[in-house]
Amino acid sequence: MGTIYKHSSPFLQAAQTLLKAGKAKAIAPTRQTAKRLKQQRKYSLATLAKELLMAHGLRTLNPIEQYRHLKQAIATTLNPTDLEGTVQTWRSAIQELLQTSPDLDVLKGFDSPKIRQLHQVIQQYQAQLRGINAVDPATVLWQAIALKPTPRTLVIYGYPDPRADEIAFIEAIATPDSVLYLPHVDDQPLFSPQAELIKRLQGKGWHLDDSQPKELTLGDRLSQIFIGGKTIDLEPGVVQAHQYPSPEAEARGTLRQIKKLLQQGVFAGEIAIVTTQDSQWGPLLLQVAQEYQVPLSLPNPIPLQKTRLGAWLEQLLTVIDSGYSFETTAQWLSHPLTHPLGAEFWQTARSLKPNDFQGWQGLTQEHYQLDLAVLIPPEQATSSAWIQYLKAILEVFEVRHRTLPWATETVAYQKFIDGLDSLATSLTETMTWEMFQAELRTGLQLLTTPAYPIRGGVGVHNPQNLVGAKYHYIFCIDGAEGVLPRPLQDEPVLDFYTRKQLSNHLPIEGAIAKARREQFQFYNLLQIPQKQFTFSYSTLGQSEGKYRSQTASIYFEKLGLKPGKTRIPLAASTEEARQFYLTQSPIPEVLQSATLDQAIAAHRVETQRLQKGALDEYQGLVGVSFPWRDRTFSASQLLQLGQCSFKWFAAKGLKLSALDELETTLEPSRRGILYHKVLELALKAYQKNPELDLTDFNQLHKWFLEAEAFLKLPELPAWERQRTEHIQTLQRAIAAPEFLPEGRHVFRLEDKIQFTWQDFQLTGYIDRIDAVSGTNGLVIMDYKTSSSPPKGIQDEWGNLKIDLQLPIYEAAVGHKYPDHQVTKNLYYSLTKGEKLSAKSPSEEDLQAAGDRLKTHLETGTYPVAPDRKYDACKYCDFKAVCRINQEEQE
Repeated sequence: MGTIYKHSSPFLQAAQTLLKAGKAKAIAPTRQTAKRLKQQRKYSLATLAKELLMAHGLRTLNPIEQYRHLKQAIATTLNPTDLEGTVQTWRSAIQELLQTSPDLDVLKGFDSPKIRQLHQVIQQYQAQLRGINAVDPATVLWQAIALKPTPRTLVIYGYPDPRADEIAFIEAIATPDSVLYLPHVDDQPLFSPQAELIKRLQGKGWHLDDSQPKELTLGDRLSQIFIGGKTIDLEPGVVQAHQYPSPEAEARGTLRQIKKLLQQGVFAGEIAIVTTQDSQWGPLLLQVAQEYQVPLSLPNPIPLQKTRLGAWLEQLLTVIDSGYSFETTAQWLSHPLTHPLGAEFWQTARSLKPNDFQGWQGLTQEHYQLDLAVLIPPEQATSSAWIQYLKAILEVFEVRHRTLPWATETVAYQKFIDGLDSLATSLTETMTWEMFQAELRTGLQLLTTPAYPIRGGVGVHNPQNLVGAKYHYIFCIDGAEGVLPRPLQDEPVLDFYTRKQLSNHLPIEGAIAKARREQFQFYNLLQIPQKQFTFSYSTLGQSEGKYRSQTASIYFEKLGLKPGKTRIPLAASTEEARQFYLTQSPIPEVLQSATLDQAIAAHRVETQRLQKGALDEYQGLVGVSFPWRDRTFSASQLLQLGQCSFKWFAAKGLKLSALDELETTLEPSRRGILYHKVLELALKAYQKNPELDLTDFNQLHKWFLEAEAFLKLPELPAWERQRTEHIQTLQRAIAAPEFLPEGRHVFRLEDKIQFTWQDFQLTGYIDRIDAVSGTNGLVIMDYKTSSSPPKGIQDEWGNLKIDLQLPIYEAAVGHKYPDHQVTKNLYYSLTKGEKLSAKSPSEEDLQAAGDRLKTHLETGTYPVAPDRKYDACKYCDFKAVCRINQEEQE
């Protein structure tokens, strides 16, 4: 039979002899192992098995097909309440069991209901696959063995810790002149599975070659130290241990070292970054690498769902389901993969706020001749018709062309198209829109693409993907306890107790075996570096959105390393240099730029903001007098100025306005305007016909429609229901005794005032003035939609205590109607249907308040100084400008 090599150097020599003679097929499951065997492409045992199966008319399921058939089997067998959740939970357990043995009938002999259910599902699943001449990817090796394949000469590299199915397949297909690399160190518990396998293969005629390498590489020496071998001296600097304060500092520190190596002429392909959490670290490393101009590759697979393409498709589904609501459709049309739409289009869209298909269709056709009719899905169609529907959308929006700027998206697009094609061949039944949508979402979760595929970059790898590889420089990051080695986690289906039950009958890994495999994986990693190994961790970690302190992994101690705090060297990018010179001078000529000047100015402004009491022009102290005597104010403007002078300055001085956001309900100010208009229409009709019942729902409904048309309210979702609730609110307010009490009648509605108060030129409208029957008395009534009295302006202690609005109205009415006397003024809550008590300020308080308002305007002083309780901040549109934070408010 074949030959087993314990050491890689003599194995590679023997492998090259066979491969150069053209006598053997190279088995290398990863690109890195293929490179060691000088092969152009990877070729695994599973690939060989799939080819054998295909030659016999058996095809291997793709991920989408696999999920669908497993879902069908679970539905048929268990019929769970949460089918999707059950499939997600059971899928990995079923795949692992299928990999352990070709015969799982042993499962039906267990007393455990869960194990018996697993057996029933597997039986149903495999029966379904036999009916379509297909096999699950987890069973390809067992299925290929059953075909009794013709043995062939193989060079097998990259399987240092093979599974049971891999071992069985090697035994079934390898000829006597095949060679296998199986690392092993005598009398080491870490290699007990390898020792058992060697003994087993020797019993079947395999020969063990114990040739030693002529000289030990750095990787050989590191791995010997790790397993507790004899003390080995290492050259200074070839092994480094670093401690960083945070993940970002670790990413920057690592990439600084790599940039230095690249500048020294080291080829990027000779360097690798290794982490057990490559998916989590990838985005951070890529961001820093782009800043440092370090070429970086992220080959780790990510679901299409996490790509721009996946987000675009999911947003499209949401748009169709929402009935083309304004916000969701606007977000989708703003996506980089959608047809770019100009400023004029968006200005019109924000003005019209289209909320249905016809609205958006008219807008896109008018501006861009873009026909959205392609988006309308059929009620039901065959799978092929659904695929063509989706492809038509991709073609109309030229999505393939728009993915070209991003390598990830370009590859993702092709992966998606391939997935669609396979979906079309595997689905034959007619599907509704809901069914197709579910299939598409599942496909986006299951189909994967490389996170950032570029050629010639420094790769970020998971340790298990580097088995058998060789690099000159390895940077192993995130070496914290609890991360490396990865902690064992109990699984919901195959928990450790269940695994222990099964281990006497099936070669399934338990807790001890899993822990050993983790340690063995790190041993393999240590064999990779040839010139330098750098090991690091950060003392601050993050998990589930929470930060935690971290200590160094036990692996540091096993390697005899003591990580020390790493000093940050000189800046590795222009951005870092600019950050340093924000507070330093003189600035080197090479860094001088308008960008840095702006950053320095902005930094000074922010620093000044943080200094309590040190106000400047960026916090409202502009020092420019406002010509208030020549301007006309409203009572609400003076109220705003008195509550927070900076709020008034932002709105009236800087002309800022709130962001235009989608409304799902009427905002308070718009609701107040609507209520006021409805009551104006109702009371005018009542003045003409006092017999009218103002609380009649139909009458109020008519006035509501008239007010809506006059105010041109935007379309709101479920407005019919909302309108009914608003009408009922006004019904209660009008029916209350205090709304139209006996002895009073309406004197004026929305009465315009123009007069001078404390030298301020004022104008405005009073909601309602009632006349007291038989007297010259008048009652001022101001409607409020809130259920509490309005806040006044600040008194001298910074409390919103001085009511300004009613005193101004009283003075204005007295000026306009000198033959009448104001006997009462009040706020009336339309929400509660009752008057709101408000304390009238004294003349002295009003005079002092007016003087403070004049001082703000005359001196150009509008400090960020809201009231002591921050009541003025609750509904302020300018928090992002003044930046009064939550801590200050509390």
